[in-house]
Amino acid sequence: MLRNRVLTALAMAGAVAATLLFAPPWLFGLLLGLVTCCGAYEWASFSGLEGALSRLLYSGGFALLAGVVFLLPQVQQPLIGLTSLLWVGIFGLVVAYPRGAFLCKNPLLAGVLGYLILLGAWAALIAIRQAEGGIGWLFWMFLLTTATDVGAFFAGRALGRRKLAARLSPAKTWEGVVGGAALAMLLCAGSLWLVLMPPIWWLLCLPGLLIFFAVVGDLFESLMKRSSDIKDSGDILPGHGGILDRIDSIVAVLPVLAWTLI
Repeated sequence: MLRNRVLTALAMAGAVAATLLFAPPWLFGLLLGLVTCCGAYEWASFSGLEGALSRLLYSGGFALLAGVVFLLPQVQQPLIGLTSLLWVGIFGLVVAYPRGAFLCKNPLLAGVLGYLILLGAWAALIAIRQAEGGIGWLFWMFLLTTATDVGAFFAGRALGRRKLAARLSPAKTWEGVVGGAALAMLLCAGSLWLVLMPPIWWLLCLPGLLIFFAVVGDLFESLMKRSSDIKDSGDILPGHGGILDRIDSIVAVLPVLAWTLI
C-alpha cells in the first residue's frame, strides 16, 4: 500500500512538472482540463448519480462550462472570488459536522457545489498560469499541498494520537496536521524567502493561510464521501484512490492563492 502510494505520487509529480515546464498554454489547458473533468465524473457520485451515462453527462456539463470560463476571461476573477468565499462557508460546514450535513446529501445542492468548486479551481489555474511568474507560483502551490499531505501522512503514522475530526475522518490526527503544516512551512516559506525576500508577516501569512485551506479541502472531501457512504472517490490512482482524493487540497488552495495574486 505504502509502496503504491509513493510510486503513484512520484509519477504524478513528474507529470505535473513536465506539464508546467514544457507544455504550451493550449496543451497545459487541455491536460489540466481533462483532470478536472475526471474530478467532475467522480463528484457525480456525491450527487447521487450512479450510472456511467449520468456521470458522463454531469462531467460533460462541467466541460462545457469550463470551456466558457476559458473563453471568457472576464468571468474568471468573479468566479475566483466567489469560490474563495465559498470555501470559508465550507469550513463552517466541516466544523459543524454532522449538523448541516443534510445540505451535502441533497443531490441538487451537491451537484451545484461540485460545479462551483471545480470551476473555481479551473479559473484560478488559468489565471495563475497567465500571471507574471505563474509557472513558479504553480510549482510552489503544488509543493505546498504535497508537503502538507506527505508531512501529515508520516507524522500521523508515527505520532498520531489525538483525533482531528473523529466522526468525519477517523484516520486524521492533530499530530498529522502539525507535521504537515511544519513541513510545508519549512519548504514553502523558505523558498519564498530565497526568491522574493518578502516581509516576514507575508512570508508566514500566505503559506499559513493556504495550508489552512488545504486541510479544509481534505476534510470537506471526507465529509462528502461520508455523506454519500463512499470510501474513495475512485480507484484510478493506486494507493490514493480517485482523482478527487489526490486534488482535494489543491481545489481549495487554488482560488485562495489566485485571489491573493490577481
